[in-house]
Amino acid sequence: MLISDRENIHVWCGRGQPVRMVWRGDRWRVIDEPTREGGGLWQAWRFTVRSERDERTAVVDVEGIDGRWALVAAYE
Repeated sequence: MLISDRENIHVWCGRGQPVRMVWRGDRWRVIDEPTREGGGLWQAWRFTVRSERDERTAVVDVEGIDGRWALVAAYE
C-alpha cells in the first residue's frame, strides 16, 4: 500500500464517473472502468490510474462528499 492516512485529492468526473485526478502534485488518468461503491450523501470509487509524469500505475480507492475528495488507499 502506498498511503497510510487519508489524503485530500482533486477528482474530475465525466459522464458521472472519475476520469482523472491530482494526487501529490501529479496528474493521473483513469485507465479502466471505475467501480462505484456506497451511495447516499457520499460516493466511493475504485479504479486504476496512470501518472502522466512517469507512467506509474496504481489502483486507488477514493471517497467524495460535498465536492471534496479523499484518497483512502492506493496499491501498486
